[in-house]
Amino acid sequence: MAEDFIHGNKLPCGCVDHSNPEGCACEDSYALLAEILDNECTEEKRLLLEHQLEACPECFRILGIEKEVRRLLRSCCHESAPSTLRERIVTSIHVSWTITEG
Repeated sequence: MAEDFIHGNKLPCGCVDHSNPEGCACEDSYALLAEILDNECTEEKRLLLEHQLEACPECFRILGIEKEVRRLLRSCCHESAPSTLRERIVTSIHVSWTITEG
């Protein structure tokens, strides 16, 4: 979701290019947001980036929303596929390979 904000024309707050009092443009903040959410930084850098995002209430709000969405997705994705599904997939791959190689 954060990537949509980064690559889109408008910022989630509806602005095209506005800066917060600290001088950090919101579009820069969304790039930082992606770094944090994608775990592409050290813990020290993550804390620094979150502090920078706190300077803009809208950016910080979006960070919280994105974190919650990802947390919910992780909690919903812990179900295992039935063992019969694996068997059907392996059989399908074998049949497909046999037919094309045969």
